[in-house]
Amino acid sequence: MSRYTGFVWVRPDSRYVVTCFPGCSPVAGYSGVVNVTHTTLTIDSVGMADAGTWSIMDATTVGAVPVQSCQLTVANLPQCNISSDADLATLQPNTTLTLTVDIRGYYCSRGASVGLTTGNVTEMLIDHNASDTSDVVTSRTFSVTPVRLGDVTVSFTCDVRRWDLNCDGVDNLVGACSPRLSSGCVERDSFFVVSDQRCAIGFSFSSVMSDQRADKPFV
Repeated sequence: MSRYTGFVWVRPDSRYVVTCFPGCSPVAGYSGVVNVTHTTLTIDSVGMADAGTWSIMDATTVGAVPVQSCQLTVANLPQCNISSDADLATLQPNTTLTLTVDIRGYYCSRGASVGLTTGNVTEMLIDHNASDTSDVVTSRTFSVTPVRLGDVTVSFTCDVRRWDLNCDGVDNLVGACSPRLSSGCVERDSFFVVSDQRCAIGFSFSSVMSDQRADKPFV
């Protein structure tokens, strides 16, 4: 910081917050320190007004122009709830299912996006600039296939930072086994082994024939 004998930290909305001349004088919510190599600004509680480009301005020159110093991105992680229009304990192959995601209180000073992942499939729910704290309720309808089975998660991305959210409600999709198949049933000389009636691995079973294992699709 040797280029200035005194300077002011300027907030993105042009408010002067901390003056260092030579020591730094704090104001409500902001404080700073300075040495021969750099200055550090501390924000006690980051808010939306702090988002954007911070500048430093020479405090010893009349009419000095602020010089851009750093970019601050501000995010508020949302709360979320996932609900379903069907009984998830009895999902059958190719059932049409609608999941509704209620997202509350999200904010990002740059680009915000929210993604829904069901099994191995990820879909974008929101992708826009959230200029204020926002609430959104959105739904996705799809056919229940093996690639959709597994964990149900929601992610929130602000600029380049991503968070996996801990949502209430639905958190897993598991296919129900067909009542036609049970341990010991025989079909076409094949012995079906059903180890878990929830069939968490999808709509397929292990078929044992001549000491060889093979995947047999659900029919």
